[in-house]
Amino acid sequence: MVIAKREARSEKREARSEKREARSEKREARSEKREARTFSTNKQKKEPSGSFFILKNQLQFKAFDLLL
Repeated sequence: MVIAKREARSEKREARSEKREARSEKREARSEKREARTFSTNKQKKEPSGSFFILKNQLQFKAFDLLL
């Protein structure tokens, strides 16, 4: 009887630890996704590309020429 109770407790403990591990893995995956998302948006902000960026540079040079 005592042994059965002890085994049941250890099984419950193992189940709780497995659930805890699963939650921490999910949390880690979410944080990695969040980091990747913010990294990509920061990268886009720092390195604009395409015709808009070229047009913006041309306007800056023209404005600088007008100042001289």
